Amino acid sequence: MLATRCVLLYPEGTEKLVLFDSIGLEDWKDLGVPWRSIDQWCKRELKCNAVGIRK
Repeated sequence: MLATRCVLLYPEGTEKLVLFDSIGLEDWKDLGVPWRSIDQWCKRELKCNAVGIRK
């Protein structure tokens, strides 16, 4: 993610960017995942517990 961000911020300093096994760079909007604010993510994570994860 850091390399991708740098290329987007400074394209003039980049000739090529090769990403190998770039896990986590999916386009979640394209997959239909709704947008959530940081507060919504935080509330959701605080509700997580071991029992819920096992289910």
